[in-house]
This record gives sequence, C-alpha cells and structure tokens, in this order.
Amino acid sequence: MPDPLDDALRTGRLDLHGRTKAEAEAALRAFLAAARARGTLAVAVIHGHGTGVLREHVRKLLDGMPDAVADYGPLPPGDGVGVKVRLRGAPAATPPPKGRAEHVATARDLLRAARRLEPPGR
Repeated sequence: MPDPLDDALRTGRLDLHGRTKAEAEAALRAFLAAARARGTLAVAVIHGHGTGVLREHVRKLLDGMPDAVADYGPLPPGDGVGVKVRLRGAPAATPPPKGRAEHVATARDLLRAARRLEPPGR
C-alpha cells in the first residue's frame, strides 16, 4: 500500500480532508520537514471548506513555524481550498515589471550620470 506522505511529497500537495486536528498537525509537520529536506520550495496544503476549524488550525500551525515557513497565502482558484506555502530558502516573489514611465526615468538618470563623467570640452 502506498505511503500517503510519499504521494504528497511527489505531488507537492498535502490533503488534510477528514483528519482530526491532531492528525492534521502530525501530517503537516512531517510533510513540511520532508519537503524542506528534499529542497522543495513551495507546497500546497488542502484543508477544505468544512466548518473552518481545520483551516484556522493549519494557519496557526504555519504561523508558529517561522524557521520552516517563509510565508503562505490562498491557493489559486481551481487548485482546491487551502494554502500555498513558501518554505524557507525559497526565493521571494519577483516584483512586477516596471512600467514605461519608470524605465524612462531610470534611463534619464543614467544618462545624466554618464554626462557628469565625460571629460570637459566634449
């Protein structure tokens, strides 16, 4: 019989549906530790809708793991009800690309700096 932890690590998704708070906590801790040991940068933890008890418990657990969890947020629509967890060591999200006006201002500043470096009389 396949090991549920191995399946979760292979897919990068831990499904906690139907588990008690204690079972969910044990599974989450084991999953995150194994994922970090493998060098995984981000995982999904599915807690489902339900009454919200498991959702709140998962978030409290993640908040209490600053050595392992860099941050977390909701999963994209269609990926289930849960959180995407970025593990420590994962690169931060890249900032959005600059708009045209910011590029023009940067180019203007660079051009001014270059002109100050030119020898006089040129």
